[in-house]
Amino acid sequence: MIIVNNKNYIMTYWLHVFVFVWWTCHAYAFAVAPIKTYNFQVDNQTTLRAVRTINPNKVNNHHKKVILYLPGRASFYEQNTRFIDVLTGSTPYLDRDNKVTNPLYNDKSQYDVWTIDYRGHGSSGGRLNEGCRQRCHINNFDIYLSDIHKIVHQLITHHYDHKPIQLIIIGDSLGGHLALRYAQTYPNDVQHILLIAPMLQFKTGRWPTWLARFIVSTVCFIARAQDYAMGYGPYNMLGDDFSTFTGHHNEQEFHNTLKIMQQHQNYVTGGPTYGWVKAGFDSCDYSLEKQQLLKIKSAVTIYLSGGDTVVDNRAVDQVRLYLPSSTILNYPGAYHGLIKEHRLYNLDFYQHLTTTLTAAF
Repeated sequence: MIIVNNKNYIMTYWLHVFVFVWWTCHAYAFAVAPIKTYNFQVDNQTTLRAVRTINPNKVNNHHKKVILYLPGRASFYEQNTRFIDVLTGSTPYLDRDNKVTNPLYNDKSQYDVWTIDYRGHGSSGGRLNEGCRQRCHINNFDIYLSDIHKIVHQLITHHYDHKPIQLIIIGDSLGGHLALRYAQTYPNDVQHILLIAPMLQFKTGRWPTWLARFIVSTVCFIARAQDYAMGYGPYNMLGDDFSTFTGHHNEQEFHNTLKIMQQHQNYVTGGPTYGWVKAGFDSCDYSLEKQQLLKIKSAVTIYLSGGDTVVDNRAVDQVRLYLPSSTILNYPGAYHGLIKEHRLYNLDFYQHLTTTLTAAF
C-alpha cells in the first residue's frame, strides 16, 4: 500500500503551478508585442501606413522614448516584424556563446517602436498608375524626408501628449540614408542614429559610376524617368532562387520572406525607375557634403556589410572624416541584408545593437 503525504503533495502541486504560470507569462512577454496600425495622410493624394509596436514592458502611455525604424527599399512592415520584435525585447537571439538573450527584454526604458511603409511601398499610397504599380519611383528624396517629418511631428508625438520625444532612428539600406538625411535636416529631433548597411552611395556593377550617372541623367532628360532602370523590372517571385541570391546567406530567412511576399502580393515593390536612381544619386551626393555632415548633433553608429554588392562602403570614409566620434563596425563577408544574415556573418551584430539601445536611453 502506498501512503501519500498530503501536505507535501499539495505543496509540490502548487509549486508546479507557480513555475508553469511564471514561464508562461515570460514566454508570452517574449512572443507578444501589441501593435497598432495607422493610415496617415501626408498630402491630398497620399496616405502612408505607420505601425506602432508597443513595448510589452510598458506600464503607461506617458513615456516619450521612441525608436523609429526606417526599412530598406521595396520593404514593407510584414517583412520586418521579427526585427521589430527584437527591438522591443519581445524576441530573443543567440549571442556569441550560443546563449538565448536580449538585453532589451525586461528593459526599463519602456520605448515603443514605430515604422512606416514608404510611399509606393507596402500598403501605403503613392504608387504609379495601374500597370506600373510595382515601379519604385520618386522625383526627389526630399519627399521621403517630408513624409517622415510629418509622421514624427503629427502622428508619433500625438501619442505622447505632443511633447518632445527622445527619438532614435534605426535605418536599414535606404532607411539608413534617410536617417542620415533626417539627422542633417532636423538635427534637434534625433538623439541617436543607427545605420545598417546604409545607402551612402550606389554600386553600379560593371558600369563605371560616371557612365551610369550619365545614362540615368540622359534617360530622365528625355522624359523617361518612370521607366524601370536598366537591369530592373517587376519582381518575379517564381523566378527567385536562393542559389543566385546575393541579399544575404540565410536560406531560412530567404524562404520566409518569399512566403510573406506571396501572401501579400499587392504590397510588393519591384525595381527602381531611372527617376528614383537619379534622385538617389543626388541625395547621396548632398548627404556627404561637409556642411551637411557637420549639421548632425546626434550620436552615429554605422554597421557595414563587408561583402555588400548593392551600396558602396567607401563613402563611409567621408562620414569618418567629418564625424570622427562615429562608431563604425564592419562585418566581413556579409551581404547587404545584414539584419537577416546568417549568424556566421553577423556575429555580435544583434548584441551590439541591443546593448547600444539600452545605453542610449
